[in-house]
Amino acid sequence: MNIVGVGRSFVYVIDTSSSMDGPRLRQAKSQLKASLRLLQPNQQFAVILYNETTQRLKLRRQAEQPLYFATEVNRQLAVQEIDSILSDAGTDHRPALLEALGLRPDVVYFLTDGDEPVLSAADLRDIRHEAAGTTIHVIRFGDGSGTRAAGHWLQVLAGQNHGEYRELAVPVN
Repeated sequence: MNIVGVGRSFVYVIDTSSSMDGPRLRQAKSQLKASLRLLQPNQQFAVILYNETTQRLKLRRQAEQPLYFATEVNRQLAVQEIDSILSDAGTDHRPALLEALGLRPDVVYFLTDGDEPVLSAADLRDIRHEAAGTTIHVIRFGDGSGTRAAGHWLQVLAGQNHGEYRELAVPVN
């Protein structure tokens, strides 16, 4: 993702809606797995999957926890679970972001194509209030057209929460 997060706890929020199907979801999963591999055993992580609903990734053979320590075993189990993620249904960004912030991590990585629905200024204000110091980095999996204007809601989300915004071009062919 080329965005360095600093802290002891990380939450990855990954869009699994139907608009992420194919190359976008494959790229998002690849970026997510690469980032998890960089975590140290004393750091903690969670993965939140969302489309119209939200669910937290549970690691097999592990007690369900809000955050897992990034041990070698837990990272391998997470990678296995990530490989099985499929895309489906519509998109509702807000509940997933609020659930992530409820875990009080140091850093949130938000992985999405940023398609509809757009978060309103009120939604962004609520998220900023809930973030209370959590950094939110945004990685958008776009079509490479580069047509997003400055001030796009994903850029605003990152900027308001001391994060970085990156767009990765992923052709949908």
